[in-house]
Amino acid sequence: MIRPQPNRSVSAPLVTSITLAAMLTAGCATPPQTASAPADEAWIEFPAVEWTDGTTLSTSGEFTPQADGSDLSFSGMEVFQPHMTGWSVFGELQPDKLPDIFVEAELDGEDNLTRITFSPVGGDFDPHISSDGQHMVFSSTQHHRTADVYLKSVDGRSVTQLTADPAQDVMPVFSPDGRRIAFASDRSGNWDIWVMSTTGGQPMQVTADGSQELHPSWSPDGSKLVYSRLSMQTGRWELWIAGLDDGGRQFICYGLFPEWSPNPAFSRITFQRARERDSRLFGVWTVDYINGEAMNPTEVAASTNAALVNPTWNLDGSRIVFAAVLEPAGDRQDVLPEVADLWMVKANGMDRVNLTNGRFACLMPTWAGDGKVYFVSNREGVDNIWSIGPTRGLLASATIQFDETTRTADTTPTDMANTPSTAAVPTETAVIGQE
Repeated sequence: MIRPQPNRSVSAPLVTSITLAAMLTAGCATPPQTASAPADEAWIEFPAVEWTDGTTLSTSGEFTPQADGSDLSFSGMEVFQPHMTGWSVFGELQPDKLPDIFVEAELDGEDNLTRITFSPVGGDFDPHISSDGQHMVFSSTQHHRTADVYLKSVDGRSVTQLTADPAQDVMPVFSPDGRRIAFASDRSGNWDIWVMSTTGGQPMQVTADGSQELHPSWSPDGSKLVYSRLSMQTGRWELWIAGLDDGGRQFICYGLFPEWSPNPAFSRITFQRARERDSRLFGVWTVDYINGEAMNPTEVAASTNAALVNPTWNLDGSRIVFAAVLEPAGDRQDVLPEVADLWMVKANGMDRVNLTNGRFACLMPTWAGDGKVYFVSNREGVDNIWSIGPTRGLLASATIQFDETTRTADTTPTDMANTPSTAAVPTETAVIGQE
C-alpha cells in the first residue's frame, strides 16, 4: 500500500482509495485543533470484562493470567489477545454463549473464504459486485503506480482495464442496471465524481467544484448519486446527493463513505460518522431520504475503543456489514491498521456478530446479491479481494440475541454547508484525520 506524505495535497498522485479508506479507519476523526480546544485522546480505555471462569480482561487490553500462569482458554483453544480479536469491540460475545461451530472453526472464517483477485504487486481494492452477481468492478495498482478501474468476472481470472488516465481512478460502483459505473478521480486537479459506461469510453464528470468528492453510491432507481464531500468551510466530511437527470445538488448531513440501500421499497443510506467528543471514533449510521429530505438519522453501531467504518447493505436492506479497527492509531497518520475485522448487524442495531476474527486487516466490504461478502485483505501479504459467506454469522445472530442499541438524533443542514468558498484545500493529513 502507498503511504501518503504528511504535507502533500489531497489531490497528489500518490493518494489511492486504499490509503484514504484504511487511514481513515486507522485514525479517529479529529477536528481542526485550536489553542482553546486541545485534542482528546485518540481512544478511551474500555472497562474490565469478567469471563465465565472469573478471569478478567484488564483495561490495558491484556488478559489476566490464570492462577497457574497460563493463558485463558476454553474448549482446548487459546483465546486471542484483544488486539487480535474483534470480540472486545462490543464485549458481548462470550465463550459460553457461542455455538460450537465457532469454537471448532477458530472464528477466522478460513473454511468459508475464497480468493477473488490475485495481484502479486501493488494491490486490488474497492470491490463492488453487479446486481446479477456475475461481475466485479474494482480499483487496482497492479499495473501502474496510480490506480485504475478494472472489470472482471467474479469467477474468472482475466481482468479488463476500463480506465487508463495518469491520475487516480478509485471507488467504482455499478449502477443498478449494470450499464454504468460511477467512480472518483483526481484527473481534473482534485477529487470529483465521474460516470462511465461499463463497456468503457469517455467518462462524464458529475461534480466540478473545488471541493474533494469521493465514494459515490447509486440510488435504487439509478437517477441519483450520494457521495462524500469535504467542506472547505468547516473541514468536515458531508454527504451530498447529485441528480443525474436535473443536475441538482443537495447537502443532506455530515458523514463519510455513504452507501444507498439497494432495496427500492425504501430510500435509506448508511454511512460512517465520528463522535464529536470523547474518542471521536467512527460509528455506523443510517439516514432516510424521503421526498427530497433527509430524515431520522440513526446510530446503528458504535464502540468506545474501535473505529467502525465502510458500512455496506445486503440486498434487501435488512443488514449491514462494516469493518471494525480495534484501538486505531489516533493521530499517527503514518500507521495503517494491521488488524481489522468484519462485523454484521441488523439495520435496527440488533444481533451484532463478527464474520472474521483478528488475524488480518479486512476492510472495504461489499455485500453481493448471492449473500457473499467481498472485502479487501492483506492475508497473503498483498492487498487482494476475497469473499466470505456469512452463514455462520447468520447462525450466530439467530442464536445470540442482544438488546436494541440504536439511537436517533436530529441533523439540521447549515447555511454554511451550501455557501461557496475559496478557502484553501485541506492537506492530505487533514483529510485522513478528520470527518
